[in-house]
Amino acid sequence: NIQFTVETEQNNTLSFLDVKIIRIRTTITPSYQTTVYRKPTYSGLMTKWDSFVPFSYKKLALNTIIKRAIHICSNYVLLHNELEFIKVTALKNGYPRNFIEVQIGIQMSKLMNSSSSNVITLPQPKPDSKNKYLYCEIPYHGKTTQIFANKLKHLIQHQKPTKQLRIIQRPPKTIQQYFQIKDNIPHPLKSNLVYHVVAKDGNDDYV
Repeated sequence: NIQFTVETEQNNTLSFLDVKIIRIRTTITPSYQTTVYRKPTYSGLMTKWDSFVPFSYKKLALNTIIKRAIHICSNYVLLHNELEFIKVTALKNGYPRNFIEVQIGIQMSKLMNSSSSNVITLPQPKPDSKNKYLYCEIPYHGKTTQIFANKLKHLIQHQKPTKQLRIIQRPPKTIQQYFQIKDNIPHPLKSNLVYHVVAKDGNDDYV
């Protein structure tokens, strides 16, 4: 059976996915503001700074929540509050304060440049990525991996100047991946399944 849940507005706020919608009643014309919503079970955990993963993983973990704040918050007051919350969260996860400030500054600069530019640019045709890029996956072993990646890129630039090498650094398996938590599902139970739902009025059905 298909079940639906309904959430009603409470204290002039309503959450939808990761967006908190706030109704403003103080003005003559009702208006709305939006900010980031977090579930009550939110733990504040993110990729730790001392985690044994490529640096790009840590940078992406921080930039993702910064970009989300910029896209969701409807005014600069709410955005400032959200960025302050991100700073505290990142500091608790071991991120250096200077690194946090730099990443926030980069994303805010992109926002300012996009909002101040009034020039309409036509979309340019994208180059064929199959002919432009070369991809190489290497295991992650700390700083030595980055040194090897830089040497490999330098070699490709000399051998094939028209190509750009994209390095994919794969971290080692976690301890959890070595243990089987759930029982395997037999293959016949995972295939050849058809779901059939009949509407209450009996006039329509969905397959």
